[in-house]
Amino acid sequence: MLVGDADMMDSELETAADGTADIAALRAQRDEYLELAKRERADFDNYRKRIEREMGQIKRESLAGFLKNFFDPLADLDRALAESDRTKSFEALLTGVRMMRDNFRQTLEKAGVRKIEAEGKPFDPALHEAVTMIPSADKPPNTVVEVFDNGYVMDDFVLHPAKVAVSRSPDTA
Repeated sequence: MLVGDADMMDSELETAADGTADIAALRAQRDEYLELAKRERADFDNYRKRIEREMGQIKRESLAGFLKNFFDPLADLDRALAESDRTKSFEALLTGVRMMRDNFRQTLEKAGVRKIEAEGKPFDPALHEAVTMIPSADKPPNTVVEVFDNGYVMDDFVLHPAKVAVSRSPDTA
């Protein structure tokens, strides 16, 4: 029965009362419950809206904290490009790019991100994505023989699987 069905409830109350219950008291109790239900619903709607606002704020703060990690490497790149433009030196650009890479790696390590060591390890579909298979007489089948793209994990969560070449027996097609 819906909260707004007060007229239907009136007729049911009259039928159910069988002359023994005070209908006015039952109506008052019904109205009290209806008002309570309306207040609870309003309270819940307000709670839901507050939680949505707070979650939005948490997301913004979290994203801002994450994005702050990119400012130092970006500054390294800007300095490398400016020095390379000023001196017309490839070495200056290369040094800046290396600084940026090192800065990114340090930032990832601080966040608990580890590189997946794949080469020479048994192929693990949870950590590796096989891009190709290479016949190999000196490596056991299903061994990672080459890494095309490094993979990364944080705790036990794979952020990015390593893209690898996997060995296979030379006599299989």
